[in-house]
Amino acid sequence: SADVDIFSDDDFSDLIRESHLGKGQRSVYIEQVRTTFFRSTMDWQTRAFTTTLENVEFCFLHPIDLLVSKLQRLAPKDLRAFKLVHAKTGFPKERDLIRALQSAVDLFRPPLPGERPAGDIFQNTQTVWRELFGKGIDVQKRIIQPVLAERAEAYGLNLPDWKKRLARLAPPKKRR
Repeated sequence: SADVDIFSDDDFSDLIRESHLGKGQRSVYIEQVRTTFFRSTMDWQTRAFTTTLENVEFCFLHPIDLLVSKLQRLAPKDLRAFKLVHAKTGFPKERDLIRALQSAVDLFRPPLPGERPAGDIFQNTQTVWRELFGKGIDVQKRIIQPVLAERAEAYGLNLPDWKKRLARLAPPKKRR
């Protein structure tokens, strides 16, 4: 895409517009967004490169996190970004994208009441898979179910019913 996103608690919209750097003013433009609007993998910050120059902090996202953030909407420019990154670098490989989407599995949850999703992430995932890898993907089986199984294990939901097991070990009751 052609935008450079900036995150700030301060409002820079007037400065961006007055500097002729806003959407519709340049082919590459600046767009101020709230950090809470960026939805990607849970661990995107661990892969981002961050540096500070004077009093400004710059955060450069890893391509996988940027691509995952585009999947919900998947406008034509977003699909072009997937194709461009893949054509130029061979990345992401199928396993990389599966791993990233597992880390972003909550993007596949139904929208909250009153929330209007930007697109159908299930369908968009299928579109990306066909375009990049030449085949479809079973999102439930390859992305969602492994994460749910991992969470159940971590939460102890897969533990055996010890009461039932112990009851089977008890000696039979004697008859009188």
